[in-house]
Amino acid sequence: MSKILADIIRELESLSARVQQLLLARDVENFRLELQRMRALCDDAFDLLSNPVHEAAASDIDRAFARQALVKFKEAADTIARTDVQLLHAYLNSPSGKLLSTGIIEQLKELRSEINVAEIRALASSPQELIVKLEVSPPHEQQFVVARLLAPEREQVQRGVTTVWFATDRYPAKSQKGKAAKHIARFDDGRGSNTLSYGQAQVSFPANHQIGKIERPSVWKLQLSEDDRKHVTIKSCKVDSLSMWKQSAESRFEEAENRNALIFIHGYNVGFDEAIRRTAQIGFDIGFEGLLTCFSWSSDHQPSRYLADLDNADQSAPRLAEFLRTLTSELRVSSAHIIAHSMGNRVLLGALKELSRADSRHLREVVMAAPDVDCDAFEQMFPKIKSKAKRYTLYGSDKDKALLLSKTLRGDRPRLGDGGENIYVTHGVETLDASDVSIAAFDACHAYTFDQRPVLSDLHYVIRTSTPVKQRNGLDEAIKSHLPYWKFRV
Repeated sequence: MSKILADIIRELESLSARVQQLLLARDVENFRLELQRMRALCDDAFDLLSNPVHEAAASDIDRAFARQALVKFKEAADTIARTDVQLLHAYLNSPSGKLLSTGIIEQLKELRSEINVAEIRALASSPQELIVKLEVSPPHEQQFVVARLLAPEREQVQRGVTTVWFATDRYPAKSQKGKAAKHIARFDDGRGSNTLSYGQAQVSFPANHQIGKIERPSVWKLQLSEDDRKHVTIKSCKVDSLSMWKQSAESRFEEAENRNALIFIHGYNVGFDEAIRRTAQIGFDIGFEGLLTCFSWSSDHQPSRYLADLDNADQSAPRLAEFLRTLTSELRVSSAHIIAHSMGNRVLLGALKELSRADSRHLREVVMAAPDVDCDAFEQMFPKIKSKAKRYTLYGSDKDKALLLSKTLRGDRPRLGDGGENIYVTHGVETLDASDVSIAAFDACHAYTFDQRPVLSDLHYVIRTSTPVKQRNGLDEAIKSHLPYWKFRV
């Protein structure tokens, strides 16, 4: 990266700290002036990146990091700068303003972290220099930069396509209309079938994709339709026969030069397309190299249909067990890793109960992310499934508003995904408390495992390298009921 561009990035990082100080001091006028400077610097940097002279001096990786950081700054500055100064001043000084300012500050912290990562990667011209720079960086940034460097080829093609191999017990949509119907298979929501549909989906990522984010059209940005230059987009989705699906999977194993598979199981109120995009985002962001798969169970995909989804999840568990047998027994994967989110853990636990020891012999990492499961029910069930995977990892948080609602509906009975003083610990499960991970003020904090950088970075080391928890950066060991668990360091 050119020295001029690197200087601009450093100035942006410094300026964001200044903006945070002004916000805390309620100096709204200077706060907005500094935001205008930020926007101008972003424009200067974009001009440099578009200049062939500077572009030739920067690698694809450097440009990708710089663009990613600059997009974040520009979006934040534009959003706040459009707010009327008097209105902003009045609101920040009101009792409700504390929530808004806290959210802005947390966003600025995240932006500064993004810039630090960009600067470290851009300015380190050798492995030795990179090590020196990492030593003075916060632990979660150290871990994240290393994670990004482990997959250099993926970084060089930021705007690319990821393939998701899927299995679903949803019924194919009765109507396959629309311009894209020929290329994109659709599936209905609601109670599913007793048979599985197999297929592949191609998902594209924009050049300015931000780690942990699924870029989608937003009315707040006057975006009314998908644009693959700006959004994570399903480019194609087709249904295959099981034999064709397995043949395609074999081709992927040969291409990846391994027989590893990652299975993602979504939670409540999730449609098929959303499940595919989330699977692609996880695989893309952690740089998974293997067969990336999604099991999309038959959610009703309606917030008001929580109880119906509980039944749907139970009904889908045997179909997940069937899918896992296809992977472990028929495709003979060497390592199968599973990530289950929220109510998807109910599907997973039901499936694990059905698997024989032979069917589960290649299950390695099982990640339970924000699991919406009763703690007592898990305590009774776990001894029966404990031996069916090499390791179980649990991520919980006391900031999870979705689990708080689930808990309230059940008379405040603890959920497996609780955090803080209610964190769940038991023998045979490595529990990580993400309660202290920074989140936006209005975030439901239910997808923190996939959209918060420290947790996503940790997930990389669980799935990609099966690194022992005591060897992973950014974690502090704690004790509850004489058992260890780990808290994210902030």
